Amino acid sequence: MKKGIAAALLAGTMLLAGCSGKEAKAAVASCSTEQGVFKMTFEFHAPAEDKPIDQMKLIFDMDMKTMLGDALTGEAMDSALKEIGEEYTSEYAEQLGIPEEDFTLASKDGTITLTANIKDIKAFAEKNPEFGELKDEDMIFSKVKEEIGKEFTCE
Repeated sequence: MKKGIAAALLAGTMLLAGCSGKEAKAAVASCSTEQGVFKMTFEFHAPAEDKPIDQMKLIFDMDMKTMLGDALTGEAMDSALKEIGEEYTSEYAEQLGIPEEDFTLASKDGTITLTANIKDIKAFAEKNPEFGELKDEDMIFSKVKEEIGKEFTCE
């Protein structure tokens, strides 16, 4: 009987200890900058603030309606947005060294949104010398957010 009570107490204690432990909260940030009709946003994620980032997106929003004015409407505007978006996709893919298939293109209300899913963050950084040589410790979420936050507004 005593063994049964002791086992139950031990199991209960272990259960409570497991439930009271806190898991690290995933860290997510969105950092943007705007220049005229263009907005660029970095979105990145890590398992925790003190862990390396494991997902990153670059999002480009271009307000083509402001650029083009009322010259195009309806289907003509939709067609122009698609064509311009495809040109930007090719251009950014080449400049950033990201495969075109890793981009998604959307348009709404005269704004083109081009999203680049960066699958290999280190390879991306190596292809873009403005990032410099990145070491593993440079990829820690809090450090990345701090660095990007020097030139972008982060949430």
